[in-house]
Amino acid sequence: MKASSVRAFITSSLKLAFRDKGFIFWMIAWPIFLALMSAYVFIPPSLDQPVTLHLGVVNHDTSNTPFNGSVLVSILRNVTFRNMSLFKVEVEPNESVLLSKLRRGGLDAGLVIPDGFGRNLTFYQAVLEVYISGRSPYSIQVDEGIMNSFIERLNREIAWRKVNYSLKFITGSNYTSMFKNLTFRIGGHEYNLTSFFRIWYAGLISPINASFKDVAPESIQKRPYVLGWYIIGDVGMVFLYGGFYIGALMVHEEKARKTLRRILSTPATIGEMFAGKTIAGILELIISAAFVILTGLGVRASISFNLYDPAYWVSIIDLVLLALLTIGLGILLALPAKTMKGATGFATSLGLILAFTTGVWFPKEWMPQSMRFIASYSPLTVAVDMVRDVMVWGKGIGDILPGTLYVGVTTLIVFLIAVGVYHKIIRGMLEK
Repeated sequence: MKASSVRAFITSSLKLAFRDKGFIFWMIAWPIFLALMSAYVFIPPSLDQPVTLHLGVVNHDTSNTPFNGSVLVSILRNVTFRNMSLFKVEVEPNESVLLSKLRRGGLDAGLVIPDGFGRNLTFYQAVLEVYISGRSPYSIQVDEGIMNSFIERLNREIAWRKVNYSLKFITGSNYTSMFKNLTFRIGGHEYNLTSFFRIWYAGLISPINASFKDVAPESIQKRPYVLGWYIIGDVGMVFLYGGFYIGALMVHEEKARKTLRRILSTPATIGEMFAGKTIAGILELIISAAFVILTGLGVRASISFNLYDPAYWVSIIDLVLLALLTIGLGILLALPAKTMKGATGFATSLGLILAFTTGVWFPKEWMPQSMRFIASYSPLTVAVDMVRDVMVWGKGIGDILPGTLYVGVTTLIVFLIAVGVYHKIIRGMLEK
């Protein structure tokens, strides 16, 4: 195999690619558009900000008590989380208007405060009617979670106010003074009557006093890291579509241009043509990946590269392996196709299917269990995950070497088969 012949095929393939305005769009404009979609549609700037619920409230309560429906509405209007209002409250005249807006998706949730709410809350147990709406199954779950959390927190606050009031009453009574020296020994500790009542009431209000501490990695919580995850997924998407397309065209484009016999009538061989077109295809995919990553950095995605860390260079090897794997699969897709149009149709269809079933672009956790298993072992997904692990999560070489070896072996097998298929198809075309 002559290096000069291979270089000639590389140059020829790149020149043809850059002369095609449609190809330039798919190689440059589409990757940029895909990255911008991730930044402003799939991972909006408000991702790591609290959600403000549009809440409709019908208040029937006329109780003349310190805490009543009007006080609850005021709390709803003023409660904040991370300096953002948790609710945008809209008072409705009656349930019919409230339900109408909820069913049309005009409100996220609704609250009906019945008459006697404040009186019952003070002396007995109060009742609230909570309605949940939303614009999607996901938003319904979020809205319900926010309302549940608010009601639970409100319950605890009110319960403790009742407990403190009760303890103040008990402590000042003559009955309690008769037993002021009475102590209870529980769990190795002694308590007087007031302390005992306090811990007893605490057990009734919150049998389990769980404290939640946010120690999740910063990379999971912050938008730049989540966006970085998706940007690397965009690179995977570009490789899926582009690699399949390049591989499929490698077989049929010379036949479609009617230049195959003329090329192979020269000293150039099928192997040299294959090598040149493959290297040109890898370069085209790397150019597309560069535009995706640069766009991602422009929208503040957290993607890093450390020249002195070998893990980052291994992640580049993973990208090259991914390019070879997708080009090889594209060549195999050309086997059942008779024309260039049919081959590109196969490539586009399979790229679309794999984009949504392998976890390259969407998290595997969103998929059913059976598909999640397939995605976990797909070499396409593993290759993209290795790049994410290093460039986004900052993992070391020891974390990605097993996955890289798996992708490398799989790519070698697929590519060797693709080489044989390519030679067979080209020879078949020449014999016709």
